[in-house]
Amino acid sequence: MAIEAARRGQGVVLNSELLTEVEVRDGTLCEPFAERLELPKVHFLVHQGDATLRPAALALKVGLLSLLRSVNQL
Repeated sequence: MAIEAARRGQGVVLNSELLTEVEVRDGTLCEPFAERLELPKVHFLVHQGDATLRPAALALKVGLLSLLRSVNQL
């Protein structure tokens, strides 16, 4: 359900790369940033490929990037 909502431009989804592999490859969804955490379980944040992020989704992206950068500096 969350992936379908992201495909329709109704939000973002944080999930396993395997679940959105086809959508990212065909451009239906995109990864909003290139940074990745090295974790035992991998998750990806994706949203509709041609969508402008709403303020709340943009705040989530900025917050996650900040967290990612601080973790990668440890």
